[in-house]
Amino acid sequence: LRPRVPITDQTLSANGVHFSYGHALIIGVGRYGDRAIPTVSTTTNDARALGAVLRDPLLAAYPPEQVCVLTDADATRSAILDALEALAQRAAGATALICFAGHGELFGDDYALLPFDADPRRLGETTISTARFHHSVAKVRAQAKRLMVLLNCCHAGGVGDALLHTDNSSTTLQGAAPPATFYRPLAVGSGQVVISSSRPEQKSGAVSQ
Repeated sequence: LRPRVPITDQTLSANGVHFSYGHALIIGVGRYGDRAIPTVSTTTNDARALGAVLRDPLLAAYPPEQVCVLTDADATRSAILDALEALAQRAAGATALICFAGHGELFGDDYALLPFDADPRRLGETTISTARFHHSVAKVRAQAKRLMVLLNCCHAGGVGDALLHTDNSSTTLQGAAPPATFYRPLAVGSGQVVISSSRPEQKSGAVSQ
């Protein structure tokens, strides 16, 4: 095992062991309550793996209690919004990281992230709309010194052509990458980074082999 190197920079660590000022909310939805929404189990695995990396004392060294990971049935709409609210409170003056891995969907003139309990028949009521997500992130941004947003929400983690080339006649949700307007308010000001797995009009995924 590699020896742990003390963190001597007091702007990073208050105890020489952890990245004391790092707070993270990691969301991975690979299995949905409604069967009309395709299963993409790798997003759940990715969220858990990222959480483990952040908590690893030899890698990111985030204090374990400052890394919240919500996956599948735990990643309901209300749980995600509550966790974003909590992140805004605890990340004051610190570094905040928000990651969402799961499906996104265009409906009407809006775009939404799909939590576990999304209902394809009531997308406006059961998803996290662009405006609602921006509102929650703005609260975090107002408190945090630095903010990173990671998005993997267009057929995220799908396997092969079954998802990346969806039949338009299918009754299941088609999935869509966020439009350009979704990103702009997330990168206002300084000290912020937004990373997405795909550009608008693209689909992201993983092939099984």
